[in-house]
Amino acid sequence: MTANKEKDDTSDSTVTEATQSLNYEIGETEPPSIAVVKAVAAVTGKDVRDLAPLYEVINPVHLDGMFDDLDEAAHSHAEVSLQFNGCTVTVTAESVHVRRCE
Repeated sequence: MTANKEKDDTSDSTVTEATQSLNYEIGETEPPSIAVVKAVAAVTGKDVRDLAPLYEVINPVHLDGMFDDLDEAAHSHAEVSLQFNGCTVTVTAESVHVRRCE
């Protein structure tokens, strides 16, 4: 994950200063709930411990469970959007997109 304007070739995420957005690729064994917190922390510039708890917005266990054991067709269509720590967050089976709210 990078917090620079340019994408690092070894990175799986990019923060764009002009749009204050980030696309974060979820690791193969990484729970989506953890990916959401990491991505929002990167966009807001806060430590993950300084963010409001994710469970105040969505149950992290349920979020993770939404993407467990999905078949290939379901993976390509499953999506959850929420507001978290001043950001609009969209979660798919493969990635988290974060955009800072204006």
